[in-house]
Amino acid sequence: MKNILIFVAYFLLGAFLIFSFRKFTQTMSSQQLKSPLPSFSFSLTDAPNESLKGEIVSLSGNVGWQSRTATIPAQITGPMPIIQQGEEIKTLDSGVAELVFLSNADITINPKTEVDVVQTLPTNILFGQNSGIADYKKLGTVPLSVRSQNLLVKINQGEITISVSQKQPYITVDVINGSATVGYNDINFVTQILDITSGKSLLFNTESKKVKILKD
Repeated sequence: MKNILIFVAYFLLGAFLIFSFRKFTQTMSSQQLKSPLPSFSFSLTDAPNESLKGEIVSLSGNVGWQSRTATIPAQITGPMPIIQQGEEIKTLDSGVAELVFLSNADITINPKTEVDVVQTLPTNILFGQNSGIADYKKLGTVPLSVRSQNLLVKINQGEITISVSQKQPYITVDVINGSATVGYNDINFVTQILDITSGKSLLFNTESKKVKILKD
């Protein structure tokens, strides 16, 4: 008789615990459903609100501008007051354009050159250049870098020119003044980092992944 009473007591205790657990989970699920889900905003047409905006202050010849949603550049004939993250500037045979991000960067885009405005956050500015010749001046303290194929160039201070050859597998980085740091993966996928100072030029072979200093 005693064993039966003990069994019944444990049975009732177990049933009570199961019921309490189910009630608890149902209450939590109800509260979660009533809680508002976090909202995220993303726009194909507009860059993030915090991103820095630039402008084309001057141009000549045939210059194209590609918006964040376009698939091909549209020709422009005059200055553009707003250039934002995710857009592209492309010059043809006679085209030259000057792109300025106030107090941060001044870029001269020479003929037959494409420059992508990859990122313009207040903490980091990144451009992409896979063709042609462009001159970059760092004006402020925000980190400024240029990605050219598989070479990354960080402008520490001053002015540099990047030239991408269309006939040979070479990218040239000329440090006009100031200094720059370049990074790349060699043929063995080992990251290499080099500093270039004023008056020096670096030649990067995109096939062999080797560099050469051209000037001392």
